[in-house]
Amino acid sequence: MICIPGSDEEYFQWSDENLEGFIVNSDKAFSDRDLPMLHTVACGHVNDRNWHGYTTRATFKLCSISKQELEAWIKQTDARGLKVCKSCTP
Repeated sequence: MICIPGSDEEYFQWSDENLEGFIVNSDKAFSDRDLPMLHTVACGHVNDRNWHGYTTRATFKLCSISKQELEAWIKQTDARGLKVCKSCTP
């Protein structure tokens, strides 16, 4: 099941409860050429507790314990194609 958190608090709660999960970082305008990007939950690019603004008017996160589910969602929804983080290599 894919979760799309509506706040940073909800996002961090999901992350804390799903340590083996995956996160897709994306933008609502579907215009950033570097997105959407797949990460592991533990990746510092999407899980830095000292930074806020993971869920904003311009950005969103897709969260799931299934990498395949996220890949399928992006394939159906976003023509840019899914990129993979080179730091966490999910």
